[in-house]
Amino acid sequence: VNITSSPLLTKEHFSKNLHELINQETAKNLQFGLKMHETLELIDFKNPDYNIIDNKFISSKIKKFLEEPLLSNLNDAIIYKEYEFIYNDENNEYHGIIDLMIEYEDKIDIIDYKLNNIKDDNYLKQLNGYKKYISSITSKPINLYLYSIISETLEKI
Repeated sequence: VNITSSPLLTKEHFSKNLHELINQETAKNLQFGLKMHETLELIDFKNPDYNIIDNKFISSKIKKFLEEPLLSNLNDAIIYKEYEFIYNDENNEYHGIIDLMIEYEDKIDIIDYKLNNIKDDNYLKQLNGYKKYISSITSKPINLYLYSIISETLEKI
């Protein structure tokens, strides 16, 4: 019997790791971030109904996000929210969830939402990992963005 061993597959993910105990304020922020992500996932970006959002602060932040000039041509796009993928590259298995991917006829925009801070090298690594995967399945140009929900800031990477 001839047994061939396959290389060991390492499992990785693109999101930032949190290696610390969290205090009450951090837990509250994480809970708020989850609520914001959930609302962004559920609302119809092409025909938003802000009346379905019971929290006025969240409603105002989502309205401001959807008024971004980058999102002005959504009727011509396919919108993917919380786009989950797994792919293998050089004996590593990568797992990622893209917050928002907007596919146009001639390009793809990937937007990652952050509650506040968008200045973190880990986010660049995360978005570049997303780009590497999407580039493996399409030849369209890919643009990367970080969006700070609290400061209402969109930054192209």
